[in-house]
Amino acid sequence: MTAEIIPFKIERQADGELRISDAELAMRLGYTDLRVFRRLIKKHKENLEQLGDVFSKRTVPSGGGKTTTAYLLAEHQALFMVSRSDMPVATQIMIGVSRAFVEMRRAHSQQPITKDLLRLNILSPEVRVWEKRFEKPFFDNLHRVMHLKKPGRNNHPNCGHFINRYVYEFLFGNLGLEVIREANPNALRTNSVGENEYRRAYRHHQMLKGEHIPAFKQHIRTLNTLLGVSTSIGHFDDIFNATFPKHHTQIGFMFNELQKRTPAQEAGR
Repeated sequence: MTAEIIPFKIERQADGELRISDAELAMRLGYTDLRVFRRLIKKHKENLEQLGDVFSKRTVPSGGGKTTTAYLLAEHQALFMVSRSDMPVATQIMIGVSRAFVEMRRAHSQQPITKDLLRLNILSPEVRVWEKRFEKPFFDNLHRVMHLKKPGRNNHPNCGHFINRYVYEFLFGNLGLEVIREANPNALRTNSVGENEYRRAYRHHQMLKGEHIPAFKQHIRTLNTLLGVSTSIGHFDDIFNATFPKHHTQIGFMFNELQKRTPAQEAGR
């Protein structure tokens, strides 16, 4: 069984979110009894709620009988449950689900991409109030996968390189990352202990329009899921490239800026 030949049924719900049903996931994972998978979802419901609202509905079996609770899972919730299923095909299903969600979100705009257009579409007229976007588990996983030792309270500089490539470059493309960097340049500043150092005035995500934040947060959650099952950066690259293969990858997918190579493939040149 391969992810390429598995058609996943994903539907947009009333809240605008793309979701996949527990029955669809259970069938693809190979559960013979849907109730077993639903019990697993119920067991991890508190964890799923940390990833977003858990949507459920009461259903009546086709043959009649007692009503049951069916769950509709967003992408990051679906990936979490696949990783917890311990089924033999879990890795392939994780890849297939990710790719199916990417396809559903693909932009269809044919408008030429320019720096001026990207500035208008990416950057907020005012710097956004500081909000935490990368949670501690993300950096814990990232340091572990990259085999880096966390230097005190700060993160290793290589974490920033990873985030630029796999978050900002992936979402907004090479040109988009350049636009963000130009709007948030490095400058000589004095740190908390009186030392001069070059650093940016803001976090990159503070420069983004609010409309991009939901997709930004969702992508971080997807990366954290992939990092969580990776044992090394090479392993992560393999999973990332399988999840976002060349002909499916949306480098700069916000604006349909499709590239020839994935960030991970570029890093391996």
